[in-house]
This record gives sequence, C-alpha cells and structure tokens, in this order.
Amino acid sequence: MHLSSRPRHAADFSLRQFEDEILLFDPRTTTVIWLNQTAALLWCLCDGERSVVEMIDLLCETYPLETERLRSDVEEAIDLLSGHGALVIE
Repeated sequence: MHLSSRPRHAADFSLRQFEDEILLFDPRTTTVIWLNQTAALLWCLCDGERSVVEMIDLLCETYPLETERLRSDVEEAIDLLSGHGALVIE
C-alpha cells in the first residue's frame, strides 16, 4: 500500500454501534470486526477521496501525543481491514 492510496469502504460493510462496542458488519458473510475509537475514526475517513497520508495528518492533529505511533498504526489498520475485505485500496 502506498501513502498516496485512497482506501474506500467495501460495498457491504457498515459501521454499527452496540452499547460501548463499535463494529464493522458484513451481512452477506456475517463477518464482524471490532474497532477501537481510533480505528472507527479511520474507517470514517476512508471515503476514497483522502489519501493515507492525508488521513495520518488528520489523526495526528486529533491525537498530537500519539504522532510517533500513528503512521504504523494507520497502515496496520488499513492492511487489516483490507485483508478482511472491508476496504478497497485504490
């Protein structure tokens, strides 16, 4: 994955919140992926318009104390979500 890639949601996945849990759900395959707050925010940023580097910059502004770790966390989360078929990388 390149930092210029523009991830977008796969068609069937949707974000669901159940009490304190944030989940991605694919009703077609009944796949469920648990997300923490940062991963849920990242999911919302994956609109096919923003590049990975733009998302990293936005998250660094939101979480300035975490900037050291954010790049690798974002890349890892995108790889994980695309590996489960939740994101399409363009």
